[in-house]
Amino acid sequence: MAKMSALANTPKLSLDVGGEYGHVSNLNNATNDDLKEGSNFTAAWATIAISTVVAKKLDLFLMGSYDLVNYEKFNDLSLNAMTVEGGLLFSIKEPWLFKIFLNGGIRDYGDSDRDSVIYGMLFSLTHKTFSKFRSKVAYRYSDNNANESVYSYSSNKITFSGEWQITSQGYLTLDYSSEFREAIFYETSTPSTQPPRGRRPSRTFGTDQVAFKEDTTSNSISIFWDQSLYKGFYGQAGYSHFWAKSDLGKYTGETISVGIGHEF
Repeated sequence: MAKMSALANTPKLSLDVGGEYGHVSNLNNATNDDLKEGSNFTAAWATIAISTVVAKKLDLFLMGSYDLVNYEKFNDLSLNAMTVEGGLLFSIKEPWLFKIFLNGGIRDYGDSDRDSVIYGMLFSLTHKTFSKFRSKVAYRYSDNNANESVYSYSSNKITFSGEWQITSQGYLTLDYSSEFREAIFYETSTPSTQPPRGRRPSRTFGTDQVAFKEDTTSNSISIFWDQSLYKGFYGQAGYSHFWAKSDLGKYTGETISVGIGHEF
């Protein structure tokens, strides 16, 4: 994932490119640990952004990004994504910073049934609590409209974050988030409960399966390390763990990743 910290701070054009390698442990949202399907993945991104000061304490920014994710075991989930985002940064009063942006984009998956148009919005409030610590609360709404309705969903997510400057060039971020959304589940033959929003045959995780969606509540904790390296190069590493529940039961999963990027 591309770094966001510097993209809207100066009235100039900026470019960020990078790559990442990682592992996801429960792509199919299995409630039984023995049925979890995980995969290694590789990802790459390119982001171009421009920002400018439009009034005192008010910045306008526009950003376009391309993301590529490839899952080694499950090509149906691999995707190409193009996104455009625009919004405002407003310094309400030192040390507070308010951000609002709107976004829209397209997602092209290995399984064309999942191809979608996505749009959303984000509000965040950041506070520079100490000289080397910033706290933030953010709310994000997303709506994903897929070719097949079973893969469409809407999401409401709130996140609380703390960022520490550990070294002169290194930052540690801790996140806690809670999300309310529709998640996709997979079962053999007929689902154990009748899905209220339909079902569709799926071969993503095996033959003779059906995909269906249920309302879920998910919580996650994440830790990220961001380290400047040399002349615009930076490295990053992250780990996240989520736990969720739906009418089908409870389920958990982890993601771990490392990456490197360059800001121009």
